[in-house]
Amino acid sequence: MWPVGTRRYFGVLPPEDEILPDNVRRYLGFDRRIYGDFVVCPFTPERAGWMRMVCIQQAANLVIEDFTPSNPGPHLFRDRTVGHVP
Repeated sequence: MWPVGTRRYFGVLPPEDEILPDNVRRYLGFDRRIYGDFVVCPFTPERAGWMRMVCIQQAANLVIEDFTPSNPGPHLFRDRTVGHVP
């Protein structure tokens, strides 16, 4: 996860998708990029030069860029739902 306008990256935990908002889980895949407004919850302290580990607490205004090989070029679509961790 990359906070736009920064040089930092967040690692999203846990690797299982058990605590992801539904609207993010629905679109996860290696052939997709998900942009949106996210509220994250930190698991590790901020430390210069280290990736900060977070979980996604809430996601809204998603734009999904789909690069599935069967699609001719990237396909963009929107999901306006607001997802929360259950």
